[in-house]
Amino acid sequence: MKICPRCKIKKLMEDFSIDRRQKSGRNPYCKNCINKYCAERGQIPEIRGKRNETSRLKRERIKIETMNAYGGKCKCCNESRTQFLTIEHLNSDGKEDRKNVGSGVCIYYWLKRNGFPKDNYTCLCINCNFSRGMYGYCPHDFEKIFNKTNEPIIPFLLLEFIGNKCIMKRNN
Repeated sequence: MKICPRCKIKKLMEDFSIDRRQKSGRNPYCKNCINKYCAERGQIPEIRGKRNETSRLKRERIKIETMNAYGGKCKCCNESRTQFLTIEHLNSDGKEDRKNVGSGVCIYYWLKRNGFPKDNYTCLCINCNFSRGMYGYCPHDFEKIFNKTNEPIIPFLLLEFIGNKCIMKRNN
């Protein structure tokens, strides 16, 4: 049993959060008091605004650091504006990663903790990443192939979809 210094009620130890920094191993305040305190502070606009700004800056910094670790530009079209850059899973296992690691900024922290592994990840812009995920190819791939031969792209292009894959064929 323990007394919460805020509400002055004697409660079971389970009513106090675990806090390894404390000598007792439990937070000095009960869970109810902590929840009330956090709710009250969250309603104060100055505190909420400052917290939101701090979080936004942290997310921006980790994204910039991650994108720079993977070349700082899209591997497909060379887009370099960080707002458009994303992480591409080379083995198409993004769904598994999101389940294991989390989504959004969590992947950036995970990549940093693991030394920015290059074997399964690369940097793509959102358009290239979406197109590869949705259609199995990126339009820039076609441009690279056909621009080498200096031929127009559209009249000679025939796409054939087989399962999830898109096959390019010349239409003669």
